[in-house]
Amino acid sequence: MSAGHPDDPGRLMLISALAGAGGIGKTWLAVQWAHEHATEFPDGQLFVAFHGFSPSEVSLHAADALRMFLEALGVAPGCIPPDVATQMNMYRSLVANKRMLIVLDNAATDEQVEPLLPNSPACTVLVTSRKTLSLLITRYSAEHLPLTLLREDEAHQLLAQRLGHARVAAERDAATELIRLCGRHPLALALTASSACTRPRLSLTEFTAELRELGLAALDGDDPLTSLPTVLSWSLRRFTGQQHTVFAFLGIAPGPDISLLAVAKLTGLNEGQVASVLQHLEQASMLDRNPDHRYSMHDLIRAYADATAHSDLSEEIRSASLRRVVSFYAQTACAADRLLAPHRKAIQVASAVPGVKAASMTDGGAAMAWFDAERAGLLAAQHIAKTSGWHDEVWQLAWGLTTFCERRGQRQDQLTVRQATSEILEFLPGPAAKMNTLRNLGHAYTHLGCHEEAVKNLHLALDLAVECDEPIHEAHRLSGSAR
Repeated sequence: MSAGHPDDPGRLMLISALAGAGGIGKTWLAVQWAHEHATEFPDGQLFVAFHGFSPSEVSLHAADALRMFLEALGVAPGCIPPDVATQMNMYRSLVANKRMLIVLDNAATDEQVEPLLPNSPACTVLVTSRKTLSLLITRYSAEHLPLTLLREDEAHQLLAQRLGHARVAAERDAATELIRLCGRHPLALALTASSACTRPRLSLTEFTAELRELGLAALDGDDPLTSLPTVLSWSLRRFTGQQHTVFAFLGIAPGPDISLLAVAKLTGLNEGQVASVLQHLEQASMLDRNPDHRYSMHDLIRAYADATAHSDLSEEIRSASLRRVVSFYAQTACAADRLLAPHRKAIQVASAVPGVKAASMTDGGAAMAWFDAERAGLLAAQHIAKTSGWHDEVWQLAWGLTTFCERRGQRQDQLTVRQATSEILEFLPGPAAKMNTLRNLGHAYTHLGCHEEAVKNLHLALDLAVECDEPIHEAHRLSGSAR
């Protein structure tokens, strides 16, 4: 950030709005910057914390902040006007043409901030919030500064400053793993460093193991200001019931990211409702929107969303939600595969959930693009289906991924989905499906050079073909065994 040119009377008042998730370092950055640039504001600095997201249910009103500023500017309490409009005019008169820095910290709404804007080109304003304050950007041309995670080198530097360069250098691999487990999140790293700092005799490897085992629980604590789950919970207090529920659902969604349409299936809402809720979560810095209407969460925020789902939603609701999205993935995968390989024998894919239908696609190009985007989610969906006992979705997803995996050379993925199907042979619809599963698994092992396993499964398929008197399938199996 730059303070601009306060001596230029023609410039507009500079407003920088720092936005980011809880614990990302917004207040620290604003205070640090204010300290480093203090000489550029000879007429002083004003600071107010609105407590928009804090342990207290009550955040500071603009009127209270105005009174605080007026008193800081030398106005006697008895001389402060009773109404907000007059207070605001007095405040703006007192700071007019003064080179001052105004820091408005932890604001929850635009309405809290707007009356504190000095309306003077000589002033600079820093605003921090977990939300994107759209009014400041559109009405006052505020510079939006989203704070993201630390870079890898910055994270190492933070640990070295807290723990000492020698300790971090001596266990660099463990330090790198700590950074990965913390997701380069500043508060998570600070909490981990604090714990390690108070136990200098323990190796960083021990803290890494603890963080890997306990996850978000390792970053909890008695002090709400230094507990990451508690800090994140303050954002949820301002969510509506629907926003809270969608946030929780996202914590159990398959895969590292998810499309708008898949979120609609996950939540049972229509796409318009989902888009509105996701926009709010994004503005609240609890969700990231990526290209092509895909959404993701920081690992620690997602872990918190998952914990929220398990504490606030019943197992029945969670299961129904996952069944909807897994069924959607299975149906769409089979429909997309049909576009890629129209010569393949068609299979009947009936939805296990009424009203859930496959996504619409026009051609093979769209199908490949969908598979590329959803690959990780499809693998996660099949795993969920397997552990949940949803056998139809297990083999349907394996079937649907066949052509895509072959074209992209995803041989390990091919083996994974076919192994999952082979584990539910007794639930497959008929001997043909069982033979295809064993044959395809054999081919997957062949492609990876695992010839012993390949022959074993191809022989099992052949035995089944002979037993069922299926000469065509028997020929396929013999052909596969000869490769």
